[in-house]
Amino acid sequence: MANRPRIVTVSSQKGGVGKTTTAVNVATALAAAGRPVLLIDCDPQGTASAALGVGGMNADKSGTYHLLLDGAEGMNSGDRDEDGDHSNKAWRPSLIPNLMVAPASLSLAGLENELAAQPHSDLLLFKRLRTLPIPADYVIIDCPSSLNLLTINALMAADRVLVPLPYDLHAVQSLHQLDHSLTTLAVNARRTKPPLDILLTRRRSEGDTHGSRTLAATVRRDFGERVFTTEIPLCHDVAAAAALGKPVLLHRPRSEAASAIIALAVELVQRFQDQDARAAGRSKNRPPDTTGPEAGTAVWDPVASQMAIAARLLGWVTDPASPFYDAEATAEHQAALRASTLAVTAERSFGLRRPVWIATALVLAALMLGPILFFTLARMAPMDWRLKAITRIIGAHSPWDAGTIILGQADPRAQKLLLLAATLVANPSPELADCLDHTDFTHGPVLPERMPCLVGLTVTPGLSPGK
Repeated sequence: MANRPRIVTVSSQKGGVGKTTTAVNVATALAAAGRPVLLIDCDPQGTASAALGVGGMNADKSGTYHLLLDGAEGMNSGDRDEDGDHSNKAWRPSLIPNLMVAPASLSLAGLENELAAQPHSDLLLFKRLRTLPIPADYVIIDCPSSLNLLTINALMAADRVLVPLPYDLHAVQSLHQLDHSLTTLAVNARRTKPPLDILLTRRRSEGDTHGSRTLAATVRRDFGERVFTTEIPLCHDVAAAAALGKPVLLHRPRSEAASAIIALAVELVQRFQDQDARAAGRSKNRPPDTTGPEAGTAVWDPVASQMAIAARLLGWVTDPASPFYDAEATAEHQAALRASTLAVTAERSFGLRRPVWIATALVLAALMLGPILFFTLARMAPMDWRLKAITRIIGAHSPWDAGTIILGQADPRAQKLLLLAATLVANPSPELADCLDHTDFTHGPVLPERMPCLVGLTVTPGLSPGK
């Protein structure tokens, strides 16, 4: 078990941006990855505690209150509850494996004055989490929206500050305010300012306006690598899960929002590893870290980790013996498995018959494209070539015979034109020459009825096109 947990504070000075949803679901994803997690609920409303099934605490001085003010007393010994089990007053296990909760209580609402009376009141939580044995690799802290002493304690205790940022101009303004406040607090406490991690949320999958895209691009330009690659989409499954008082990862583990949150948790772990690597690079003589959650573990594989988290969540939701069993989600999962099986079967069947399908497709393509290609080339070919080709195709002895056969199958008007042409060739005369001289051929072929001088001509008796 790690003696030095990684501490992530989820905070924003603007309400309604999804702080509690982010804290609860990231904690759930890390727990599903097999990492022991402690979620500290610093919001007197206790929404995060209720979402993890550890709500309902009265105005007693347990949970987060105990962790802040009474943590130095009895933390190691523990207290006996009504059932006779030893249970720490600061945190208790949730129904989710590997996830413990320090729940909010009504006492937090009046904690401001009691904290102010303590020496170094802004660093109480910082000292508790670094001196008490925390049975977790990761600590996730959910904050209220106001910048009170509870929020200041959470910010000063953080290794990283995660800020949910919806596609909203006012939220961007509050982000700059929080960044400035965090700098001021770190200077006053003579502490290193914790890194600020920005999470873009409520991204619309369809119908994004130009303004929202510009806003996201501006945030990424101004804050650079501090903005997560992962974005949380605007999804009705998140609101439905919140209404049911449960993480969306356990409501719809196959949803787009659940996949994004899993990717976020994996990216967060990767950022801690990169932070450790940079620190080790700056201190060449620094001994290896033997206290962090990554000490002595294999290299973190983001893709494999996402798959493992998703598989474990599905196992919790689809197991009838699990407290998170969801019949509707199980039916959706089974339908997806059947569709996947059918797709694999079809792919295998197509793969076995692929040569036959390819040959058939080629034959059909040749049958359809062959005539089209032939007539296209024929229209582009010279007239002499076309006449010779037709002569060979229909079996005639000469182009004249071929033309005669073709015209013989045409209408009577075409036959008349052919016979008239033969007559003119067989009976040249001065009248014909004079007629041709006074005929206008500039607008295309001239029919006999448009040449009055030819009306009186008659076809030579017995003359046929073949002669």
